[in-house]
Amino acid sequence: MGRLKPEQVDEAMKALAKCKGIVFDLRHGSKGTLYAVVDHLHTEPTPFAYAVLPDFTYPGKFYRQKSAICGKRNKKAYKGRVVVLVNETTQSHAEYTAMCLQSVPGSLT
Repeated sequence: MGRLKPEQVDEAMKALAKCKGIVFDLRHGSKGTLYAVVDHLHTEPTPFAYAVLPDFTYPGKFYRQKSAICGKRNKKAYKGRVVVLVNETTQSHAEYTAMCLQSVPGSLT
């Protein structure tokens, strides 16, 4: 994922469509390909992250912000196994990418 560019995603996912599994290596970051990749993996939009924020008008009260959603309706979504590799250097955008990839049914991290 550290080398894959957004304009390469469609071609890469087409080449991998018949593979039994895909390993997404996030140990070297991600180049902003998150949404382009997961559009090929989800059959419909899927929530994957929620933010809990403080209500500054009422101390001790928090509220849940709308969830982040990844994927789109795609009847031809990839059906194989998704494996996500992370380590201590997986930070920031790569962490967010990992959370979204974990929302793919049957994914393994």
